[in-house]
Formats: sequence, structure tokens, C-alpha cells
Amino acid sequence: MRFPLLAPLGAALLCAFGCASTQKTIMSDPPGAMVTVNDDKAGVTPVKYDFDFSKHVRYDVVLQKDGFIPAEQVVFSDTVAARDTVLQFAMARDPSWDDTVESEIANTFLRIQINPQFAKDTVWQRIFDSVTTRYPSVAQMDKDAGYIKTAPIFKTYHANGQEFTIRTSFVATIASPDPLVYKFEIVSERSSGNDVWTPWHRIFSDDQKLVNEMQDRLSVK
Repeated sequence: MRFPLLAPLGAALLCAFGCASTQKTIMSDPPGAMVTVNDDKAGVTPVKYDFDFSKHVRYDVVLQKDGFIPAEQVVFSDTVAARDTVLQFAMARDPSWDDTVESEIANTFLRIQINPQFAKDTVWQRIFDSVTTRYPSVAQMDKDAGYIKTAPIFKTYHANGQEFTIRTSFVATIASPDPLVYKFEIVSERSSGNDVWTPWHRIFSDDQKLVNEMQDRLSVK
């Protein structure tokens, strides 16, 4: 007659290894991080999300916020985290953020109409002098075509147990001979130490200063 006790006992054992479904509050310090759970965008922290362990035995939780290193956690159905109602993430500051700025010239050509009072050779010399002050190594150059491409500059960062590198290079070429228009681009890429480079939307602050300087010195006022 005591057999009915098996039902609550079975439920307790099930929850000991992860209840079938648990709603968790995902929080971050600082708040406002975008949360992705198994490639599903869950929202911005703090946010609630239903973890259904009858459908998935693991959930990959990733938090991303501008200026901070991405944080992640794998939640398995048979772990303590599966029973917790709150997932708390402390996000580390991305040190590269303070060295870089978001820029319209990152991986996109910016056209500058040259002041007609400057001769073509004078324009080229000013561009060459400014660029090589920032980038000492030139990878390709064609003076007649007004083309220059530098070798990249690298900077490696360490944060939260991760290593990543940012590299930028400068490209300039004539877009129009008459009126004389140059187009400039800062090629900006980021790698997480696996030698796989992906485009990045920010450039070093010194790169932006270089572009601003050339605009001030060459463009039509």
C-alpha cells in the first residue's frame, strides 16, 4: 500500500539529475549583454529563458556585449547548474576597446576629393609621407596609379584567460583622375589565436588620426 510514494521519489530523483524544464534568469555584470542559447537569441540581460532538458541534454549559453570579452557556459542536464534558477556571468573588459574606435573607413573605402590646387605628385608625396609615418613597411606600391598598400600592424591582447590579436593595414588608390579623387581604406581584422582572421568594425585610434590628417591636408574645404 506504500507504492504511491514511488512517484514523488521518482520525481525527486529526476530533478537530482536535472528537471525536465527549468526557467532560469540569465544575468550579467554589467547588464545589457546579448544572450544566445544554442544559437537562439534569448534577449538582453537580465532575461528569462526556459531550459527544457527533455529536448536537449546540454545548452550552450553565450553572452556578448560591446567592450567586453564574450562569456560562455555549457549547462548539462545532470549538473548543479541545471537546477539553478539563476545563471550569473561576470564579463571582463575587452582591453582592445580602449585602443580602437568604430570607423566608417574600417574595411570600406572612403572617397576624398582632392583640392585642385595640389598637383598630382604633391598629393602622392603627402599621402606617402603620412602613411609611412604610421606604417613603416609598404607591401605594394604603384606611384603612377596612386596605389599603396602597407604591411599590417599587429597588437596582441590578453584578457580573461584568452588571447586575441588585431591587425590593420592601409590601402589607398586613385578612384577618379579628373577631378582627382582618392579612396582610402583601413583593413581591420581580428583573430582569436587560431590564425583565422575575421573582419572587425573598429580600427586603432592612430589609424583614425591618420585618415583625419589626410582629409585635413588634401580634401576640398
